[in-house]
Amino acid sequence: LRPLLGTAVVSNYGDIWGDAAWTLFHRRCVIAGCALERYRLRTGGYPTSLDKAKAELSTLKVSDPARPDQSLCYRRDADGYSLWSVGPDQKDDGGSAEFDWLWRIKHVASPKP
Repeated sequence: LRPLLGTAVVSNYGDIWGDAAWTLFHRRCVIAGCALERYRLRTGGYPTSLDKAKAELSTLKVSDPARPDQSLCYRRDADGYSLWSVGPDQKDDGGSAEFDWLWRIKHVASPKP
């Protein structure tokens, strides 16, 4: 009876591993985003690569959930930055919202008094 109930319950969760990886991606983007903001406050701008913000990340892990041996992908944009994971297809599409998991932050400058 127990295996039958377990199969019935777990099968209703859909793609639990994909959802867990997607959630982990967002968690790591929040961690990386905090480090990038600390870097911006310290230097006046976002770094050209995620490696340059390593001091702010210290021991925190920001690897790509889809390929744990590599870091999240990062690109500095004119008005902010983008972080992305290669997603389930394991192919880097350059931060394409259609194929990669994308986290995009636009920095809005505060008005001067």
